[in-house]
Amino acid sequence: MPEEHSAAAVPRQLRMCAIFRSYLRRSPTARTIRKVGLWCSLAAVVAFGLAAIADNRDLGFGYYISRRDQLWLLFVAITVCALQAVVYRHGTRKGR
Repeated sequence: MPEEHSAAAVPRQLRMCAIFRSYLRRSPTARTIRKVGLWCSLAAVVAFGLAAIADNRDLGFGYYISRRDQLWLLFVAITVCALQAVVYRHGTRKGR
């Protein structure tokens, strides 16, 4: 009886391996995810930078932001973008 059980388990394991391999082909790699994060960070820096340059303090729905808080958000966006760039660059060097 144990031989039949192990014989039935082998095809199931092979199926699981095939499913896992096809998942790996479709799933985004860590490098792709880091690249998307870097582009989103750059977009945030551009958006906050344009708002700071244009002196647009209107948040919508009747709310406004102070100039100090606006510059703080720009600084945070630049810092996050720089960290994303370092992580992306480190990941591309390691992948070589």
